[in-house]
Amino acid sequence: MTAARRVRPAGRAGAVVAGGVLAGVALVLAHLFIGRSDLPAGEVFRALTGRASHPAYQVIVLDYRLPRVLVGLAAGALLAVAGVLVQAVVRNPLAEPATTGVGAGAALAVTGSLVLWPGHALAYPAALAGALATGAILYAVGRRSLAVAGVLLGPCSRRRPRCSWSSTRHRWAWCCGG
Repeated sequence: MTAARRVRPAGRAGAVVAGGVLAGVALVLAHLFIGRSDLPAGEVFRALTGRASHPAYQVIVLDYRLPRVLVGLAAGALLAVAGVLVQAVVRNPLAEPATTGVGAGAALAVTGSLVLWPGHALAYPAALAGALATGAILYAVGRRSLAVAGVLLGPCSRRRPRCSWSSTRHRWAWCCGG
């Protein structure tokens, strides 16, 4: 293999990043142009620049489609940062959020709140409290290895919501985002 034919890893990584950016831009544009309301492409561009021929076009693009795209991009970026933080804290490049068991602790707290106080009013505060409590227990138990402590504590939290499933019909919808 000659030096001219060899592809450097940095060049390959740059191509992957460039491809990802291009795919992201294409998906953002696709979401702006494709929707429930059929808008001509020219009207979408005019609405983005503030010169739409009809006020409804501007409302559709600027008040519905564009905020949804921006929230989706922000949510994806924050999830990526959260994944990187979990991997850095656990010191394992293969770690995922389920490794720590914090999500299972939040689900356990939601199940408990729905069983004790039916309705969704306390579900979100209970999820936060459960996640924080699980994180504190995880940190206290696993000072040397958070991954091992998370793997050990996760099933303890996951087992209880499955047992409580029959006592609440709201848990399934809540855990699935409904």
